[in-house]
Amino acid sequence: MIQGVCLSAIHGQRPAHDAAVYSVAWSPDGKLLASGSDDRVIKLWDASTGALAAKLVGHKRTVRSVAFSPNGEILASGSLDRTVILWRKTDGTLLTTLSGHHGGVTCVAFSPDGQYLASASRDSTVKIWRLGDKIVQYSSLTHARWVTSVSFSPDSQHVATADYGGWIRLWETAQESLEASKQAHTRTVSSIRFSPDGTTLASAGFDGWIKLWRSHRLTSLRKVSSGSRLVYALDFSPDGQSLASGGWDENIKLWEVPSSRLALVWKAHENLVNSVAFSPDGTTIASGCADRSVKLWRVSDGRLVRELRD
Repeated sequence: MIQGVCLSAIHGQRPAHDAAVYSVAWSPDGKLLASGSDDRVIKLWDASTGALAAKLVGHKRTVRSVAFSPNGEILASGSLDRTVILWRKTDGTLLTTLSGHHGGVTCVAFSPDGQYLASASRDSTVKIWRLGDKIVQYSSLTHARWVTSVSFSPDSQHVATADYGGWIRLWETAQESLEASKQAHTRTVSSIRFSPDGTTLASAGFDGWIKLWRSHRLTSLRKVSSGSRLVYALDFSPDGQSLASGGWDENIKLWEVPSSRLALVWKAHENLVNSVAFSPDGTTIASGCADRSVKLWRVSDGRLVRELRD
């Protein structure tokens, strides 16, 4: 295990947000980073310079999740105000507001083929929206508890959902059919992610465990104790060989997927790490934190590349 080092931070400016940052997401070309916060604002950042490119205001409560469409033209945001907003990336125009949830929206995700948008909610449902000239609700998937995370398979044929009670469910996207269901963790499942090749599903929980599952039927592959009381965030590297995690212990950790070995760990923030995301080229990790900051890290050695400040 290698211990990472924080080189420097930019001082004398305001943090990225005025409240906790819950979600960060890269545009597909890696040029922009989006961040969503408890301050109800979404910010778009120039990843190469750290400059603030746009500030998107429209939600009435915490922004819990942001995601770019596969073609990079649309940004989706989900909020505890029970809505999903779609924004045009080029100029920040609010395109449409999707309503229908009866509880706060906790997670949004586009299908890789660009046909669907999923929104998970505290109303114990995941709504699947069919995208096009007219956006319509295609289906509604149900859990017994709050739904906390959602992830599409790389071929868009399946969607995995996770909930507050520790359960993971696997659905066939087009048919709305439940293919597998498992109590994966003893406490809340905070994050689930399909591997880039679609064969593996990773889950993280408030029980401190990170687990890998065969995505076909949710059969267990292996598990590892994160070393943190709570794990909040997961993301696979684009090549699928590494898994990044962030959590209660304020660290970012890199795990080797084939062996589950902890390869690198570094102190990243001054509060719990809510979100981690690999850049499309796999060289950088973005992190969002309850300390109001957004930071970019070099994957090879865990060194700080840049802290984004307003």
